[in-house]
Amino acid sequence: MLPLISINLVLHLLIDAHSVGAFLNAGPPASKACSFPFAARLHSAASVHTRPLSTLLASTASPVDEAAGLSTEGYPANPADVILSDDDLVGRVADDLFQNGFVIIDDAFEESEAKLLDRAMSILDDGVMLKGEDGNDGRDDSIRFVDERSAMVPIKQVMQRLIGLAEALQPSYVAALEDGSWETIVAEGHTAEPRPPATVERRLTAAPVAQLASYGPGGVYCVHSDNSRTAEDGPRRNERAMTAIVYCTPFDWTEEDEGWLRIWKDSDEVDCNVDGPAELGERLRKEGAPYEDILPLPGRVVVFRSALLHEVLPSKDRQRRAITQWFF
Repeated sequence: MLPLISINLVLHLLIDAHSVGAFLNAGPPASKACSFPFAARLHSAASVHTRPLSTLLASTASPVDEAAGLSTEGYPANPADVILSDDDLVGRVADDLFQNGFVIIDDAFEESEAKLLDRAMSILDDGVMLKGEDGNDGRDDSIRFVDERSAMVPIKQVMQRLIGLAEALQPSYVAALEDGSWETIVAEGHTAEPRPPATVERRLTAAPVAQLASYGPGGVYCVHSDNSRTAEDGPRRNERAMTAIVYCTPFDWTEEDEGWLRIWKDSDEVDCNVDGPAELGERLRKEGAPYEDILPLPGRVVVFRSALLHEVLPSKDRQRRAITQWFF
């Protein structure tokens, strides 16, 4: 067993070199069909399972995992073996997402997978692998961007499954664009043409990197949009169409731990340029704007329209961790 300082050094050398460069410079990944396994239950009318699309990419241990003692112990040899396939549920996921602007998917990961994911994120936290966001107005989290080459196995699996989810949503997304029920994103300085490797027929593409985020007890992220307009009726700031979050909280997380994600419903056209984050949140509360509070349960997946206003409410006494990828 390597001492903790050695583990932290290995993690730093192996991950940090890829993270920021990959986020800033990497193009979209080559199209790949991945499985999106689900083992379980509906959370509500807005929570369903999705179908597999093909075999999941092999989950091999990297030097990062080996240094951290996370090679394959307790990890399914072939994650595709735990897939629940149901085309009808795919349609229900899409219906909820495109009608409501968000969807909650529960039990997307086996208990052993969720625990390994919590462990991997905890190691990164303890190893000071997450870069603090000092100076960013309204947010207390620490973050790190990783790609599939540098991610630990449990985190890599999350990325692969989210790619599978994006693939599963393709037909419904294209149909929603064509009938006008989903906004065609036109970002500042870009055209409405699909960004390669996306095509007109297969427009939805997952980002080549994921954001790892960690909030200490009491940490918040004030009201914001992942893709607001540059001005009222102006273009969007980026090409993000959907935000996909997987929670990596401890397996015994309950309502008493709090740390809710609050999604403000039908808020994608609210002008974010008038108020600061705190003032914007106060304005929404005074107006009685409708919202949905979502508990960050381990393994829970939340997908929502990136333009929607949302915020992270404080957890009580525990670290709140999540992985986010954007679909564009």
